[in-house]
Amino acid sequence: MEGVGHRDRLCYRHSRPFQLLEIVGREGVSLTAVLTTHHHWDHARGNPELARLRPGLAVLGADERIFSLTRRLAHGEELRFGAIHVRCLLTPGHTAGHMSYFLWEDDC
Repeated sequence: MEGVGHRDRLCYRHSRPFQLLEIVGREGVSLTAVLTTHHHWDHARGNPELARLRPGLAVLGADERIFSLTRRLAHGEELRFGAIHVRCLLTPGHTAGHMSYFLWEDDC
């Protein structure tokens, strides 16, 4: 889990959902979305369990093969999570649907 704002957090490359939820609880933050770079199991295997444990969780990525994907992202799309901005960059190579994420905080 990476924290770039006072109470804003984003999760990426998780594969241990129970450990992640333990950290979320300890930090007193909510988990509303997961950014997934690609469909390989070591990057996306925790998605189904997180989606089961957190109904309404947004599982985001570019490749429809991503486990439990709720919304497909497009190249150049920009998202915002509190003070955190995310620009989605399609970067095929490792996989055909690989997505990289460029993050910045308000006032940066």
